[in-house]
Amino acid sequence: MPSTPRASLIGSASCTVVVCRGCCCGDARKNPGTDHAWQLELLRAGAAEHGFQVRTTDCLGPCDQANVIVVRPSAAG
Repeated sequence: MPSTPRASLIGSASCTVVVCRGCCCGDARKNPGTDHAWQLELLRAGAAEHGFQVRTTDCLGPCDQANVIVVRPSAAG
């Protein structure tokens, strides 16, 4: 099987937004008055319109700074 250079695999990836939904992020007790479902809905709507991906994950770490997201830019920036 021919190998694909790693750079071409990385360059083909679209932007990805990773949304933390661990112990604190997305929790109304940690951030009262924040509509967490709406935030995720808004990100997903933007993803559909602009061609990037949104996914959720367990705890990303800096719980004292909830709500945490990580943006992995595309090769184009």
